[in-house]
Amino acid sequence: MSSAPPYDSLPARPSPCRAKEWERELHGAQRLSSPLRPALPSISRRPSALPGYLLSPSREYTDQQQRLSLSLCSEASLAPPVPAVGAAPPCCRAVGVMPLLRLALLIFSFLFWAAGLAIFTLGVWAQASLSDYMLLSANRYPNAPIILLGTGAAVTAWGFLGCLGVAANLPYLLRAYGFFQLATLMGGLAAGLSGLFYREDIAEGFRSGLKKAVLDYGEDEGHADALDSLQRALECCGAEELQTDHSASARQTVVSIRMAQRVTPLQRLKFNNVALKKLPLDSSLEPGSRTVTGACFSSVQPQPLLKPTFVAVSEAALALLGLNADDVLCDPHGAECLSGSRVIPGSEPAAHCYCGHQFGHLAGQLGDGAVCYLGEVEVEAGAEQRSNPISTSPCGRWEIQVKGAGLTPYSRQSDGRKVLRSSIREFLCSEAMLALGIPTTRAGSLVTSDLYVQRDAFYSGNPRPERCSVVLRIAPTFIRFGSFEIFHPVDDFTGRHGPSVGRTDIRAQLLDYVIETFYPEIQRRHLDRQERNASFFREATVRTAKLVALWQSVGFCHGVLNTDNMSILGLTIDYGPFGFMDRFDPEFVSNASDKKGRYSYEAQPYVCRWNLARLAEALGTELQSAKAGAILDEFMTIYQDCYLDIMRRKLGLLRQQEPEDVELVADLLKTMHITGADFTNTFRLLSAVSCPAGEQKDRDSTDSVVELIVEQCASLEELKVANHPTMQPARCKKDKARELMILSMAETNPGMFNMVTNQPEVTKQLEKIGRLKDLLVINEVELKIKQRDHWQRWVKQYRRRLAHECDEVSDPAAVEKERVRSMNSTNPAVVLRNYIAQNAIEAAERGVIFQRSEVQQLLKVLENPYSVSADLERPVWSAGNGSVQADGDSIKGQEVKENTKRKAAADTHQIPYNSKPPAWARTICVT
Repeated sequence: MSSAPPYDSLPARPSPCRAKEWERELHGAQRLSSPLRPALPSISRRPSALPGYLLSPSREYTDQQQRLSLSLCSEASLAPPVPAVGAAPPCCRAVGVMPLLRLALLIFSFLFWAAGLAIFTLGVWAQASLSDYMLLSANRYPNAPIILLGTGAAVTAWGFLGCLGVAANLPYLLRAYGFFQLATLMGGLAAGLSGLFYREDIAEGFRSGLKKAVLDYGEDEGHADALDSLQRALECCGAEELQTDHSASARQTVVSIRMAQRVTPLQRLKFNNVALKKLPLDSSLEPGSRTVTGACFSSVQPQPLLKPTFVAVSEAALALLGLNADDVLCDPHGAECLSGSRVIPGSEPAAHCYCGHQFGHLAGQLGDGAVCYLGEVEVEAGAEQRSNPISTSPCGRWEIQVKGAGLTPYSRQSDGRKVLRSSIREFLCSEAMLALGIPTTRAGSLVTSDLYVQRDAFYSGNPRPERCSVVLRIAPTFIRFGSFEIFHPVDDFTGRHGPSVGRTDIRAQLLDYVIETFYPEIQRRHLDRQERNASFFREATVRTAKLVALWQSVGFCHGVLNTDNMSILGLTIDYGPFGFMDRFDPEFVSNASDKKGRYSYEAQPYVCRWNLARLAEALGTELQSAKAGAILDEFMTIYQDCYLDIMRRKLGLLRQQEPEDVELVADLLKTMHITGADFTNTFRLLSAVSCPAGEQKDRDSTDSVVELIVEQCASLEELKVANHPTMQPARCKKDKARELMILSMAETNPGMFNMVTNQPEVTKQLEKIGRLKDLLVINEVELKIKQRDHWQRWVKQYRRRLAHECDEVSDPAAVEKERVRSMNSTNPAVVLRNYIAQNAIEAAERGVIFQRSEVQQLLKVLENPYSVSADLERPVWSAGNGSVQADGDSIKGQEVKENTKRKAAADTHQIPYNSKPPAWARTICVT
């Protein structure tokens, strides 16, 4: 077993402060072990390059050390050295500079290690929390969190090794540590100078990256999520500057990112929801229907659809909001945003509270039961919009709504949903009315879904599932007559009242908002409140009179003219069971639910005046009753003047206004009624009637036009049905018997009849009976002869009036050309007839994709109603062509089977949009 190496052979590295003591101890040991041995010479130590350390002794010193005796291990050799005479005790000796430097180095190394650990921890946090933000930078630098992680790990490791080297006196570690410190110093200086010189470039990289992420939102899901995360974390908006808004509404919408520069055009919409700021808002989100008092709006939460998808969009309507149809269709969230399924940033969903007189009786609180106000979009009107008054908003904002977005406090017993059938009709008619030059609310888009609800369309007890759909509605405002009826006192007849009865302060607030916002010229013109309010009421009366005159001129019947469906701006609003007349009939009723004909075509002007009277009542003390009565007395005069002016243009009577024009128009309508002529097509054909010139040529031209008009007249069977007596439904059998007795008396004893009654309804029925008697004794050929005679007589009267237009003109041909141009730009070639709308509905329910959507193609035709194009002539369908097929067990199977049966019974010829309606069209029932 080998012995342990001698003590004196072990390396020693004493510090300078212990060098002399070590030498004394060595000499003492030598003397104790070998007194006769000469003392070893003292060997000087060479200083080291590292402070506090000595280099290895010289080779000579090493040899001498090896010659030491093993007796150093004896007890005497381990005795403490004898201190020199006069030396200070160890505890009182001075500490050298090198131990202090060593301690400082140890502390610095520890702090360096701690800093590295902090940097590494920061890197972990940055990697977890800031990775989304770094992703938005346009600078293609290494990922900063990764740099922090790597730097922190390196600094931590080298700081630990530095501490170890100092504590254990390991020179090689300290040398490497020194070089690392030097590299760290140089790297830090370089990074600091780079940050100083390139700080603007780095900041610009973040700004440009954020802008690019905003503009390309939706194309890169990673960047989109990063942008969402940034906005949620900062609760701000904007790529350029942060606009923090800590209001409750902002916190609700921040999830969808509210930004001044949005990622898509839809999300860049600039909302300024003035109505919710200036009018009382019920902020409760309590579910279920309830009475809402002291508020004009209620906050709501739209309910999302299942897989919403576009059926059609109106490019012209979306342009009002500064949107492009292609951008909306390409937006991956477009259908969700425009159906209420995804809240658009800046929007504040709410429902409007209003009341209404329905069918002549106060119904109490109604409100938006299926409509959700999203907000008001500020857009600068383009040149085209400014040139068209009905496409301009007086306040510079457009209110947008989604109809069919779910339950509100005003849903009552309904589910707050609208189906594809009714949504298609509203979407198409809103845009068709604008193209006809009639003031109207607009429809920007139509979205359907895979969500179904049960509907009994004909109230027959046979409900069927139908797709939930949503229409985006656009208007300066949807405030209506019924908005002022929420303050209505208790009604004597129904016992109902408005939910905010007695709140005259809110009524004044609502009236001020309407006048200041939508009638600013009236607000500026009048300082007296009563005069201002009277001027406002007069303007509303004039607009309503002109509106209904335009309706009458195109054969439009609204169907539900309740006060809650009358716009305060004189717009056509709330398209439900509307209809355009096919065969002219003053008693035409588009709503199959209107059994008494209250809202018939001929009654519309009178109903509108009646509704205005209810508005005057609702204004209460804000409007003097005497002034309101005087203004209402002017309504019929305004209406008749406007209507006659339109009819003159429809007949091409442009140069002169003669008293006989009233009679000419009345005779025309009477002839149309007797012959059952198609209202739209007859007016369109009248432009072919020429001014008198050559007698023979004129006769041939007139005969050809008359033949075309006769083709548009009703058949014998249709006229028999139309002229069958239809008394209003009696309240009881006794009333019905009394009415029948009066009719019998009118035939057998006219004198007694005149003494007993003077009812207009009875007179009307007697006229029908007379026409029916004539129809019962003739055949189809004889009917056509009679119809031809009626039209030849009227056309002759019309041509005499046209001759006056050419009196004292130097160029009759130019006058004639202008007349034809004016008539063709006033009399539409196509309107949204029920059978055309029905075809679009059935095509959509078959699931026709957007690119070939019948709704979209029909919209294109309706946007140009005065031109005859290839699209106008394309067939609606060819009956029995097998184009309609469906599984009888599917959701739509029952309806498709019914449609197939109806089409099989129709004519087999293709039907253009501008043709006379087929026979089956008369069976369409709209409720």
